[in-house]
Amino acid sequence: MTMKTQMALAKYFQVSSSTVAEWVSRGPFVKDKKTNRYDLDNFVRTLVKWQSAKLAGRAGPAGGLDLSGERAKLAQKQTEALEFKNALAKGEYVKISVVADQFEARIVNARERLLSSINVIAAAVQSREHPIAECEVIVRDRIYEVLNELASEAEIDGDDDEAEAEVA
Repeated sequence: MTMKTQMALAKYFQVSSSTVAEWVSRGPFVKDKKTNRYDLDNFVRTLVKWQSAKLAGRAGPAGGLDLSGERAKLAQKQTEALEFKNALAKGEYVKISVVADQFEARIVNARERLLSSINVIAAAVQSREHPIAECEVIVRDRIYEVLNELASEAEIDGDDDEAEAEVA
């Protein structure tokens, strides 16, 4: 049983002492606690196994790729994709275009109802000082002002979405 220091191991393997220090910090090498040295035969066997595992992609996070970890990640992604596909088949997700069409229809309906209620609102708020024609003009102007503000806000929001899409 030949015991060697890191410096002696570096000389033996014809590498720098920092290379051996890196092997020791990343690999499964065991130092003798009494002598603070490494058994040369054990070090060589461990180095060969460790490097072989590293080249085969099984070395783990300290020594390179972790094949089983990568397989687990792949299996997780495949499971997520399958769950999403099943959710689509069950109808748990809706296309954005369908939601947008429904939303647009409701907005158009709300706009039409607001505009058609101008005469009703004007009749309800008329008085001697403010005849119905004057009330209609005031209510119509206010409703158009609100609708125009909503439309301009929608255009600004739409421009932001397009800008974000261009960045992505």
